Amino acid sequence: MAESAKLIAIAFVRAINRQNVEALADLMTEDHRFIDALDNQFEGREKMRAGWDAYFRMVPDYTIAVEETFCDGPVVVMLGRVRGTYSPDGSIKEENRWQAPAALRAIIKENKVACLLRQRAHASANGKARLSLPHVTSLSVPKVRDPHEQVLVRRVQDRPPRPIPSFPIP
Repeated sequence: MAESAKLIAIAFVRAINRQNVEALADLMTEDHRFIDALDNQFEGREKMRAGWDAYFRMVPDYTIAVEETFCDGPVVVMLGRVRGTYSPDGSIKEENRWQAPAALRAIIKENKVACLLRQRAHASANGKARLSLPHVTSLSVPKVRDPHEQVLVRRVQDRPPRPIPSFPIP
């Protein structure tokens, strides 16, 4: 399961990098959930199809560079960078270009992406960006509430979050 989950998550990222909304929609479950870095949640394949289409018009060169991938059953965590150029009027200007470290977590269900979560990045005192996640001792995906909905459960030890390797901020 882990290897096929990884392939599905990577295919999803490739569809994002090609800005192929139809391929993205084909890789989403009907009840797909997207949680952005600001913790905004969006549900439903059709809502996300329209959302990605609008986002690609606003950031036409948006890409995700995955540097590391970790899998545990249907859960795939991808670490890397996101970048793009904010282009509200359709023109790409260098001063509107941005990039940031990112952690993405995908939950795969029935060979499709059921949930995609983009974690926030934080800047450390030395000017480098880092991603902080709690110390995770194990991952599991039990069924809860609705037998079709799966959520990630993290068992967290009583110790402070540890940083994931730093990425310099340009």
